[in-house]
Amino acid sequence: ILWFDNGINDRGLDPVKLRLAAYYYNRATAWKKQVSLSTKHDAYLAGTVKDYERQSRAPKETTDYYWQVDDPVLYRFGYTEGSPIADARTVITRLIENVSRNGALLLNISPKADGTIPDDQQKLLLEIGRWLDVNAEGIYATRPWIKFGEGEKDAAQFRFTTKTNVIYAFALA
Repeated sequence: ILWFDNGINDRGLDPVKLRLAAYYYNRATAWKKQVSLSTKHDAYLAGTVKDYERQSRAPKETTDYYWQVDDPVLYRFGYTEGSPIADARTVITRLIENVSRNGALLLNISPKADGTIPDDQQKLLLEIGRWLDVNAEGIYATRPWIKFGEGEKDAAQFRFTTKTNVIYAFALA
């Protein structure tokens, strides 16, 4: 994946962006690999995965296009000593919310200056991994169902995905 954070939204750059995309997608055929471009806003008018920085900016309904949220596990992007860290339940809920609406979650991990991943972030990733050990079938290679979710905010809430004639339901509350 080529992931562009910002700075390529200008329509004047379209000829260069088109050449880059054509080269990249054509090389993917030679490499026999699946590739994608990810951009914020409308940097490309088609052919990319649209990226939303932070969960609060993600679509609230199912979309007809693929998208992702890039979200840090810490309060900010990048390592900051003593920064609060998200809990596994919050991250897993965001993942379920996004997948049920035709999106994904790009989780930003923040290593220290020496490249090590702090213990609290390792613990978080292991907790998410344990949840995925049990529930991955309802997340990976799924599509949104005809309805992304059901339930009131203060009552039981469910989110749905589907794959090959199976509907997966995730209880959030």
